[in-house]
Amino acid sequence: YDADGQLIGVLGNNFFLSRMSDVLTAMDISDHGQAFIRDHKGLIVASSTLPDPFVMVKNRPQPIYSVTSQDPLIRASSQFLLRQYNGYLADVRQPGQFEFHLDQQRQFLEVQPFRDDVGLDWLIVVVVPEQDFMATIEDSRRYTALLCLMAFAIALGLGLVTSHWIAQPMAGVRRAAQAIAQGELHQHLPPSRLNELEDLVITFNTMAERIATMVQDLQQSKADLEVANGEIQQQSVLFRLMAENMTDLGCLQAIDSTYLYVSPSVEWILGYQPTDWLGTKLCDWVYPSDVPTCCQTGQSSWLSGESSKAAYRMRHKLGHYVWFETLVRPIFDDNGAV
Repeated sequence: YDADGQLIGVLGNNFFLSRMSDVLTAMDISDHGQAFIRDHKGLIVASSTLPDPFVMVKNRPQPIYSVTSQDPLIRASSQFLLRQYNGYLADVRQPGQFEFHLDQQRQFLEVQPFRDDVGLDWLIVVVVPEQDFMATIEDSRRYTALLCLMAFAIALGLGLVTSHWIAQPMAGVRRAAQAIAQGELHQHLPPSRLNELEDLVITFNTMAERIATMVQDLQQSKADLEVANGEIQQQSVLFRLMAENMTDLGCLQAIDSTYLYVSPSVEWILGYQPTDWLGTKLCDWVYPSDVPTCCQTGQSSWLSGESSKAAYRMRHKLGHYVWFETLVRPIFDDNGAV
């Protein structure tokens, strides 16, 4: 119109609804989510999944009702909204969020009414399957499991390294102990970097040194004992040689005059074997009338610790008696007792 209100011309603008479908398709909703727009009659205006909001029938475009759409998610969503609002979708005045199930999977739906002053009355519907949310959760779960496995592998590796670090000195202690058990006494462990094992190493080295010292002392004692035994054996040989070849009768008696040792010369002097006298007493072999002289008087001298001499007759194995002159000398222990 001009300044006088006279019509000058008409300006027209065509808006293709397919462009709206392109916009919805370009939206990043989710992997399996959809968005569509329907008018108050239930006809599809635009969709993120349908290439066109119409079908060709006899070369003429025919609009598509959302409740009969070939797309199962659009169809199920529209049918759910009809049930939710009792068939009166014109009453939708406020945005709403709902849940319903399709093929045993939960679907999240949001509906947004759109109206203007020129007569547009649309419902914008967005539907997202639960599995699209769960995919993110599953990814997070997989990442968490992977991180847990990595942490476990690191902890296991550190544990193995630490175990080897601790077990290595312990193995050294075990090998040293086995070596000591096999006679290799001179063992010394190197210092350890662990305080607890360092105390064990010090204790083990001290013990090993003590054992080595004790073994050396025992070996020296053994050598000394062998020398002493050799001397005793040598003296025993000499004593036996003297006892077997002496012409006198030598005996060792207890306090009560019981024979503990009798020299071999008793055989050719009196005809007895030394074993015949062992365990017997002096009075068992003395002539009866000489018993007071050799037994009673001699025993009193022994108990007083004095040496004594006596002459008496002893019975020969053949029955006759042989005169003896005996010198008795007491033997004292470390306490001075006979």
